[in-house]
Amino acid sequence: MIGRDRVHAAAGIGALAIAVALVVGGITTKQPVRGKSSNKGALDHKSALAARAKLPITFVENRGQTAQQVRYFAHGPNYAFFFERDEVLLAFTSPSRQADFPTTPNAVDRVFKGQTDIFWGDAFITKLALNGSPPPPPPLPTVASVTPAAIELLGSNSVALTVALTSGAQGTGAVVSLTSSNPTVLSVPATLAIPAGAQSGTVTATTSIVPANTPVLVTASYNNSSLGTTITLLPVPPPAALNSIGFFPNTVTGGTAALAILSVTSPVGSGGFTASLSANVQGIITLPATITVPPGQTNIGFSVPTVAVTTQTGLTVFATAGGRTELAPLFVNPATPPPPPTVTLTVNASGRTGQRVTSSPAGINVAVGSSMQAPFTSGTSVTLAVSNGRTALWSGACSNGSKTQNACTFTLNGSATVNANVQ
Repeated sequence: MIGRDRVHAAAGIGALAIAVALVVGGITTKQPVRGKSSNKGALDHKSALAARAKLPITFVENRGQTAQQVRYFAHGPNYAFFFERDEVLLAFTSPSRQADFPTTPNAVDRVFKGQTDIFWGDAFITKLALNGSPPPPPPLPTVASVTPAAIELLGSNSVALTVALTSGAQGTGAVVSLTSSNPTVLSVPATLAIPAGAQSGTVTATTSIVPANTPVLVTASYNNSSLGTTITLLPVPPPAALNSIGFFPNTVTGGTAALAILSVTSPVGSGGFTASLSANVQGIITLPATITVPPGQTNIGFSVPTVAVTTQTGLTVFATAGGRTELAPLFVNPATPPPPPTVTLTVNASGRTGQRVTSSPAGINVAVGSSMQAPFTSGTSVTLAVSNGRTALWSGACSNGSKTQNACTFTLNGSATVNANVQ
């Protein structure tokens, strides 16, 4: 490792040679760079020009490669030069420089903190002014924001508060003043120390129980700037109490499940809220003995299975907790029977031509000498008749033996065929 004096001296001599070269070219330095005197004495005009000509440095025009305020720059394994409008930044390092050594103008500016030359591990950095006047120190930051972790919270809880500056703290750091508009219910530390180079810091504000919603303004002040944020303290809600129980809907078909919802008056505490359940009719529903509303919630829904019934059955469910009882009516209906099946009736008409066979209810209308099929609901009473008062011998599903009749009536319980021989 190169010692402080050796680095300072070596870097100072190199910087001095460049500074003299710049003076010859019409550029003045901000101040002499510290270092040990050369044994050869002061450089004259000729030797300064020779020294400048021998420097193995190539300057490149900045076209977006580095910070926009830089006009020309040069990089080497152990140096970095940046020409800006009013100053030059010179940085010299040992062959094994530190990984965090600042090699961009913005990084160099962040570590100067108002000084004109600094050490950085095994390195030396200095500023040279091109116009004969020292560059102005960077402005002190101001308060950029004040951000609480929560803008609303129950009184008696604590909350983190972060203060951010417009840029990193300079010198030995920034001490931000903090005030509360109501320190009785919300207290903050008097100050927040932000270390040098850091841009923000966090403190913890403590609160007290309040009887009603209470807004409190917290203000952060630094370098003639102030910003505030409002935190609203909420009163602690009363303990939850049983509010209601109900079925949605309150009429269901037996064999299905009913949806029940139990509600309480306010968000439940950490232990949950439990109510006991009962019904005035047994054997119709399956009801849990108790139901619990989870912490932080105001209600809970649960399924209540029912059994099939043959007639509508009404019942009442009771919920009890904390000496209070709420009830919910429920009606269980029998399931609707499925519709009867559809069957097919086939009629074959023969005999005297020019006549027809029709049915009641309508469906069959067939001329003698042909056949016809029609659908009917199973269990339907069907009457078949011959047109014009004629009679027929009926056989098949509807039969009158050897007698001739104008009409024949029967119950159609399944698909069937009737033969009509019109006389």
